[in-house]
This record gives sequence, C-alpha cells and structure tokens, in this order.
Amino acid sequence: MAVVVCGSANVDLVISAPRFPRPGETLLGDDFEQLFGGKGANQAVAAALLGSRVRMVARVGADSLGDATIANFERLGVDAARVRKTSDKATGV
Repeated sequence: MAVVVCGSANVDLVISAPRFPRPGETLLGDDFEQLFGGKGANQAVAAALLGSRVRMVARVGADSLGDATIANFERLGVDAARVRKTSDKATGV
C-alpha cells in the first residue's frame, strides 16, 4: 500500500538580510536560496523519508522550477509520475 498525497508543490525563493527592513527601506541581501515546499509536497517528502511508498499528485509549470520540483521528488523517493506540467501557469513561488 502507498500513501497518495494530492496537494501543492511550490518553490520558495529566500533572500537573507542582516536585519528586518524599516518601512520603505531597501536592504541588500546576503544569500539566495531556492527551497522546495508546499503543504502537499512537504507531507509527501516527510512520509517518504519515514519509509512509506509515496505517490504525489500535483501540477507544476512547464518551466525550470517545475522540472526541479519533479527531480527533487524523485531524488527523495517520492513517485512523481502523477505530477503534471502545464504551460498555462508557472510553478508556484
């Protein structure tokens, strides 16, 4: 039996700054990271890391972030065969 997760799969774009900006202020960022997330994606990965067979059902954009999201699922042991790409929308960020 497998766990099937139907949910969101996003990519968080994170920039670190030395402090929280004041209203209207612009700060330079220190680091930039792309982190995989989404409530459904996080649940699927957690279940796979705990040893479950997991199938993810989701839709991502037909773009580089969508490709990276699918590759990340596969790298972490989540069956992404039912993650579909759409050219109508970009992958969620």
